[in-house]
Amino acid sequence: HRDLHSFPTRRSSDLAFNDLKTGTKLTAAFLAVAILIVGVAVVGYTSVKSVNAILTTMYADRLLCTQQLGNVNDAQLEILRNLYQSFIVPEDREMLEQDIAVHIKIADNNIKLYEATYLVPDEVRGLAEFWPAWAAYLQAVEECIRSIKAGNTTAARQSVGEGGAVFVAQQTVDQIITRLIEVQIRVGVELKNDGDRTFARVGAIMAAAGILGVLLAIALGMLMGRSITLPLARITSVATEIAGGKLDASPLVETAARRDEIGVL
Repeated sequence: HRDLHSFPTRRSSDLAFNDLKTGTKLTAAFLAVAILIVGVAVVGYTSVKSVNAILTTMYADRLLCTQQLGNVNDAQLEILRNLYQSFIVPEDREMLEQDIAVHIKIADNNIKLYEATYLVPDEVRGLAEFWPAWAAYLQAVEECIRSIKAGNTTAARQSVGEGGAVFVAQQTVDQIITRLIEVQIRVGVELKNDGDRTFARVGAIMAAAGILGVLLAIALGMLMGRSITLPLARITSVATEIAGGKLDASPLVETAARRDEIGVL
């Protein structure tokens, strides 16, 4: 019968993977999967961070800015209301003047907070128009208050009435504030679209990574199966033949040429 230990030493280059120890093969397979998982995690984290940055910008540089500009408009309305009340309730003029000063300060603080945020070119131009218009408005309000104090309520009423100095100055400021708010809306829509595109990109990447992971797992499973389970099946078959008394069973030349645990077996 054939000598089961006299196997050829020639090995095909495509069986190099079979020379690796089983533990090394499993480690390599798990490492490949781990690298894929880490890659997906890094891409996912980077993309989520990008979406978070967009949301932060939308909140800090758009939503709050719109609120600040709205506060300026509200302050103007309160100033105008106090001026009208000064005509109606002369005994409250001192308190109303103090209230006017408070709302002027509120408007100043809000516009400065807005100015400190990230500004697009349209906002920079809008603020360049705002400050002279705001100065003219404050001057008109101050002149109106002086007229009220001097008892010249007619001139004061004309100032706050249509076509008057306070009225015209307020209309100018209102128009600038409205344009700035429109800029906030436009830029906010652009940010929202950027967020949608980023989310879609993240979804596509995660889907592709998932498909790649499944294909990799299948490929690794098939490779490990061909490398371990098939040779074991052949060894079992030959061992069964020998146990049955068939001592001339075909030697496992290719399997014995391996340098891993299965080759040793």
